[in-house]
Amino acid sequence: MSKITKPQSNDDILFDKMKIYESLENNGIYKDDKNSFKYWTDAEDKVMYIANINEDDVNFLGVLNVDFEREGYCKNVYKNGDIYLGYYSNNKRDKHGLYQFKSEIIDDEKLTEFYFGFWNNDLRDNHGVFLWLREPENNKMFSNFQESNFDAYVGLVKDDNFLKGTYLSKEEDDYYVYHGTFNENNEKEGENCFLYSSSDEQIFFGKFENDNFIEGVVAVYDKDGNVKDILKYKDGKKIEEEKIDKKEIEKLAGILFLFRNIIMNKDYFGLIYDAFKKIVDFRDTKMNRLEILNTDYLALMTNCFNYNKITIYNDIEDFIDYDKKEEEEKEENEENEENEEKEEKEEKDEKDEKDEKEEKEEKEENEEKEEEEEEEEK
Repeated sequence: MSKITKPQSNDDILFDKMKIYESLENNGIYKDDKNSFKYWTDAEDKVMYIANINEDDVNFLGVLNVDFEREGYCKNVYKNGDIYLGYYSNNKRDKHGLYQFKSEIIDDEKLTEFYFGFWNNDLRDNHGVFLWLREPENNKMFSNFQESNFDAYVGLVKDDNFLKGTYLSKEEDDYYVYHGTFNENNEKEGENCFLYSSSDEQIFFGKFENDNFIEGVVAVYDKDGNVKDILKYKDGKKIEEEKIDKKEIEKLAGILFLFRNIIMNKDYFGLIYDAFKKIVDFRDTKMNRLEILNTDYLALMTNCFNYNKITIYNDIEDFIDYDKKEEEEKEENEENEENEEKEEKEEKDEKDEKDEKEEKEEKEENEEKEEEEEEEEK
């Protein structure tokens, strides 16, 4: 699995503020060889600045508050070459945004790491998408999906780390998809987790620890998608002597079939690739002049929120919730049937007891009456 890199800190933007204030008051704009500033008001009519700054240590296009702190949607290129496009609050990354780490060359491949999602107080948080894109060294970024390999994570994030989500890995024509929880080292770990591997057409379902499958079942499929076998595992090894009963096999086969269908029915790898390509194209073609903040600020906001269109995590969670709901409804129905049968039995027992009592009383009454008649005759 790919490792998560820590983003750059946000350096202060240092200028002679009084000089800029005076120019804005007198001319409505401040401009020198490298930089420009204009007044700007947000939706709440709060006075801000829009700025295009091209200094050696700061390359910035976006909104600043009156204290010259990044505020609102901006594009910021860091000294090391990392790029952030998204929202800032009091000079910290917040709400929605895309962070791209500077590319590096490893074994003739260009590796670029991204995060596209929600931020809170400069940390990746809540819901987001990580991407580690590997392309031929000389290819333009996002120019050829077929020649690209990548790992991606889609799901819940807490303080820059994976929490619960879907991890996808593509290596040429082979790929795997894991859905479940992760430990503090961002390794696959938890109960009731799924992993589908296309190379050997298997689905692992059960317990993972430190990226390894420990306990559960493995469904093996043929080329037509039919289950060939279901194997049971414990302590990471196949259990030969334990058989799975027919009822459990049918239930597991149904769950794993639906999970496999979700993965097969949409090109999630293509959707992830296209979502990142679109936001990077927007950043590189549109976010290069000050006027964009007046003419296309809404488009900027919308593009920074488009990671929500990558739905694989929610699609699988909906299926799991539906399956849980069906199971709960089935258990509830079985419980209701048991209660009804119990009530019917209690009512029958009560009726039988009552009938028996009445029959006994009637018999005693008849016997008593016969005795009285015999006594009178005598």
